[in-house]
Amino acid sequence: MDTLTTKKAKATAKPSKSTTTKPVTATSSMTIEAVDSNEDISATAAILPDSPGKYTSDSDEDWDISRCEVSHTPLHSKHLIWNCQIHSQMDYFLVKTCVLLDNGMHLVPIQPDLIDHLGLKQYQLHVPEVINVAFSKEKNKTELYFYVKLSLSSLDCTWTSHVVKAIVTPGLCLPVILGLPWLEKNFIVTDHATRTCIDKWNSYDLLNPPVIVPPPPPKPRMHEQMKATKVDKKLMLTELMLVCHDRLKNAKLKPEEVKEFNAAGAICDCLEILVVQEQLKA
Repeated sequence: MDTLTTKKAKATAKPSKSTTTKPVTATSSMTIEAVDSNEDISATAAILPDSPGKYTSDSDEDWDISRCEVSHTPLHSKHLIWNCQIHSQMDYFLVKTCVLLDNGMHLVPIQPDLIDHLGLKQYQLHVPEVINVAFSKEKNKTELYFYVKLSLSSLDCTWTSHVVKAIVTPGLCLPVILGLPWLEKNFIVTDHATRTCIDKWNSYDLLNPPVIVPPPPPKPRMHEQMKATKVDKKLMLTELMLVCHDRLKNAKLKPEEVKEFNAAGAICDCLEILVVQEQLKA
């Protein structure tokens, strides 16, 4: 108890004026441009000193974090990619493609190559859309001037999205990136833990579509059943004739010889039976 009391007293003692102390934390300000408004927003970030490789404690009451089991959190996760179909103006068939679902994107960009392949009509924006690269220190802004009207469908053609404006953007990682305008327009609820994107009005999961079971075939009508029965009867008789023909040719399967019916002998036997019955009655 004396040892612990002495250590606590040293820890809570005020430093003298002659000694100099190093700052534990320092603050620096940085500016974030174009965040939810045109005004600049300043934020404060804390800079902590480097921690030693091993954790040491002067008090026996401190918790030893070296014995704590730390969960291994992955550094990255897979993107939410949706395989879908797009209506084309050049052909009657739907064009299959894959798009990226990104709730951090404030618009819906689309590649120019896909627009040319689909033959979509481009419209000019009244005010150019200015974008910037998020991971670049250089302020290289790009102005976008055109957009198209985009509608997507699931591969099983059971779900179709609302029409949204997709801005023509070159240099995308995927043909289309479905951002917040598309997610809000179609009422999509994204669960990142279970990796689901569900339309809350129709309860349709884009990333995990239901398995469609085809309906059972309708029961045929009576005249159709009669036609099928006649056809089956002809096939059965033809097969029976072929089997009998093969058996007759086979020497091992010859039929037994049956004696001809003796009518006179049968009549004599019947008369004898009648005579015996009359005798028994008498």
